[in-house]
Amino acid sequence: MRATLVFGVVLALGACGGFDEAEVARRGAAALMPFKTELKQTLIGALKEGPDAAIDACAVKAPEIARRASHDGVKVGRASKKLRNPGNQAMPWVEPFLDGIDAPRVVDLGDGRAGYLEPIRVEALCTTCHGAAIGEPIAGRIKERYPLDQAVGYAEGDFRGVFWVELDDVR
Repeated sequence: MRATLVFGVVLALGACGGFDEAEVARRGAAALMPFKTELKQTLIGALKEGPDAAIDACAVKAPEIARRASHDGVKVGRASKKLRNPGNQAMPWVEPFLDGIDAPRVVDLGDGRAGYLEPIRVEALCTTCHGAAIGEPIAGRIKERYPLDQAVGYAEGDFRGVFWVELDDVR
């Protein structure tokens, strides 16, 4: 009986990559917090300035915020199935989660690395540029900058995509 229990624990540890999932989730959430906070503050401020500022915030400032939040073996970003910016194309390990997740997830990436994901839900302010009915001049500016835009038609509360984190050296 005891040998079976020990074997089961070893199998369970092997299945999760030999790392502590709770610790990976804690580290992933901590790495995302500054990124999400600064991104939201930037978007709110930009929307107050007008459509050009809001579009630039997503196109220019969001990637800069992600780069600043990525350091010391941690990389953060965001991805969606319906892209506006092709630069946000999901990495292969993120793609299976783009149809929707309800809660944070930990993913074993192999080689002592792990991924962490959190769902992005559409907030009221997001519908200004991502909603079903986008007014002018915003719709025109988005079409001008992103002629292949797919990131529209959302309502408040919809699943928009994921925030993701890659963590090195999780063993």
